[in-house]
Amino acid sequence: MWNKGDIDAIYAIQCKEHTAVSKCFSFDQMEAFVPPGGYQAMKIELNANTIGPIHETFQFQVDGMKESAPKIYIKGQIIGPTFNFSVNKMKLGQIPFG
Repeated sequence: MWNKGDIDAIYAIQCKEHTAVSKCFSFDQMEAFVPPGGYQAMKIELNANTIGPIHETFQFQVDGMKESAPKIYIKGQIIGPTFNFSVNKMKLGQIPFG
């Protein structure tokens, strides 16, 4: 986040709609302030327990802001783990049957 104003920007992040997937997101700082002319980097993590499409909106509540608040839109697809094996490089040796 970049503060183009002349005073500290105090903000909090809120989820617009609470869904099963939105609860899987975490932000390193849910509330913070950005000094005038300063930047605030954010780390967003997703630890999903389901697969499928995601469409989530997180909104900033900025103290004293009268315009529409900034939003983060996250859209994508959560897929399951994938594995690739090179059969030629696998050495299983002798495998007993029975």
